[in-house]
Amino acid sequence: MRLKDRLALTQILKKLDKIPKIKWAAIYCTFNRWGFPNEMDDVKPKWWTEDDENGMTRDSDRKILINIPVMDIIKSTLGERWVSRECNKDRMTEEEHNDWWIKNHINKKI
Repeated sequence: MRLKDRLALTQILKKLDKIPKIKWAAIYCTFNRWGFPNEMDDVKPKWWTEDDENGMTRDSDRKILINIPVMDIIKSTLGERWVSRECNKDRMTEEEHNDWWIKNHINKKI
């Protein structure tokens, strides 16, 4: 990871720490869609560009170095089920998500 990218990640993690955890799931979903959360605009790297229709840009390799650590911290703090529910709330009701979660996560572990 480039020094500039490490510095950007450090700034983003410091900013994340100041944001109430109730907003973290939405931030996770934004990073998951290759976006950059509005709550963190003041620490957005200058090289961060909007994605094309496939979710990829020339900066995608750099974005993943930011996205993955931030998303891992959020997921480990809130839990995978909670962030999954937030990211799918426009597509499924809470009951549908619960049924899907049990079918695809709990039953597969048994």
